Amino acid sequence: MTETEKQLMKQNEVLLAQIDALNKQAEAYTNELRLLREQVDFFKKKFFGRSSEKSVNTDGQLDLFDDDDSFRAAETTEEKTVIEEINYKRKKRVGYKAELTEQLPIKEIHCELKGDDCTCDRCNQK
Repeated sequence: MTETEKQLMKQNEVLLAQIDALNKQAEAYTNELRLLREQVDFFKKKFFGRSSEKSVNTDGQLDLFDDDDSFRAAETTEEKTVIEEINYKRKKRVGYKAELTEQLPIKEIHCELKGDDCTCDRCNQK
């Protein structure tokens, strides 16, 4: 082997090492990007989603029990529950505020304006 071939071999090895390092770095960035996107999706659902705990989507959530039987048992109990829909509207109570305030004492306060407060800001008349 000549001297130039040895130098080319060393350059090839250095370049291959750099390529491997860049591939590892790109993979790390890809994993971090995926994690950040998952976090953004989670926070979007948390902030803008329903406020009840009836979430169906359980991506990435670990099971409490590893048995599939316990999961199936939970599914069968959920299927048996009946959801009752309310098909009526309640009537508004008429005079409810009057009932609450009828026993309160009434105190009349008469205010008189004096000086510049007696003139209108727009037309400057009393």
